[in-house]
Amino acid sequence: MKTYVFYTPSYEVLLKEWFLPSANNYFDLAIRKGDEPSGTSADYKLHGWTEITKQKTEFIIEAIRDNWGKLFVFSDPDILFFQDPKKALFKNYVNQDILFQRNSAGGALCSGFFLCKGSHKTLRLWKLISKLVGRHNRDDQDALNCLLFNKYAYVDNILNSLSWYRGRAFMVGLSEIGMNICGLRWGYLTLEFANFGTLRMREWFPGESFPVQKGTIMFHANWTTGLNNKIALLKFVKDYVEKNRGI
Repeated sequence: MKTYVFYTPSYEVLLKEWFLPSANNYFDLAIRKGDEPSGTSADYKLHGWTEITKQKTEFIIEAIRDNWGKLFVFSDPDILFFQDPKKALFKNYVNQDILFQRNSAGGALCSGFFLCKGSHKTLRLWKLISKLVGRHNRDDQDALNCLLFNKYAYVDNILNSLSWYRGRAFMVGLSEIGMNICGLRWGYLTLEFANFGTLRMREWFPGESFPVQKGTIMFHANWTTGLNNKIALLKFVKDYVEKNRGI
């Protein structure tokens, strides 16, 4: 399956020493090296972050156009695979336009790993995301969640009568079936595509131990900040999985 990977020079070590050794046997890779303009950083939400995520959205738009009517995968480089993910990618697929990695226990969407179909609807989504990146310091993931969890006026009265949690679940359900600004149908990848946020919903720091779910296919080191922390998190998860494999 064609898989598009975007990285910048700061994170080249993640691509070469973690992502590629674990993913090369499973995907047909198209890799784009982005620019880090002077004074910018690839670290989450630091100065220049939105400029870098803008480049990422432009690469995704290219991928959509190159895969019109076909499915492809987009991936960040701070990811480690433990087995062939292709079968698991389709476990929750019922002809949606996109399946996202879940980014939190509450159901936030991750823009760093997803299965996508090239279409007018997905093209519209990522064009809108690209326009929003940089406004009010939004990055691509902020824009994605803002767009797909947009509240429609005609359901506001219903939501007002529900608890916050039930109201959020109601809105997510409506958005998944196409009641969103782009009219696209989306869903979640299974929790076999893991990250720390779905377990704790807060930032991870080196030295902290946690149980990695048995059967984890992929781990995304997106809930920690900085290159050294990402490497430490991937190393912890790799060691944990290897130690507990078969138990």
